[in-house]
Amino acid sequence: GDLKACTGVKKGATKQHPTDIVLWLQWAAMEERAGDLQAAGALYRLAIDADVTNADSYIRHAKLLLAEVGGPARQQFESFDDVARREKAVDAAREVFSRGARECGKECSGARANPANMRRMSKLLTDWAVVEWKAGDHVQARVLFTRAVSLAPREQIGWALQLYGRFEADVGSQLVARHLFARAVNADRYDGSLWRFWAELEGAANEPTLASQLTSLAAAQDATRTLLYRRSERSADGGPPGSTRYG
Repeated sequence: GDLKACTGVKKGATKQHPTDIVLWLQWAAMEERAGDLQAAGALYRLAIDADVTNADSYIRHAKLLLAEVGGPARQQFESFDDVARREKAVDAAREVFSRGARECGKECSGARANPANMRRMSKLLTDWAVVEWKAGDHVQARVLFTRAVSLAPREQIGWALQLYGRFEADVGSQLVARHLFARAVNADRYDGSLWRFWAELEGAANEPTLASQLTSLAAAQDATRTLLYRRSERSADGGPPGSTRYG
């Protein structure tokens, strides 16, 4: 009933606006939520064909492929057939990410290298790096994280660095992870989540004093960010002079 009607609406809209990526992605997400993963995959491929430089289409398609097998990481007590299906899905996702990196990379050089393109490309590379991390290819994950950080615009670099840091901690490189988290909080000191992730890392490394200090800093940065945001709102509404937005 409702799904069929919505499908008809989306089909008509994409026929009228075949290059509107948002419409294709909305339709694909609707089919995915309804459990029709085959239809969703076909629609993500059509979204890619409609604009081969849109990173979001590649990311969503790759994640769909992995969701069908429970993700890229090995599971306990997998059967031989389960292992084969998961590895096939990981390879398919790699192909999607690889094509996305090639096509979207063209938008990150020369006159087309604007912050929006760089942000989307960095997100694609970071998501790909996480897949390689979970699949066990740590060399490739490290290459992708490094490239993602190099492309990330100012407002995204802290997020990319903390994921890179969590990867390094997971593979046993505690000193490298600590360095990456220090860079992350330096890039966006008012994001309390970055301090909390660092605190979790130190707690897992049996550094309770440092973990406690970082947790306190996280709360302080959250409070500061809230204050700065409120000041910016008051300034926008004709509030007191000198109140400015962070960033």
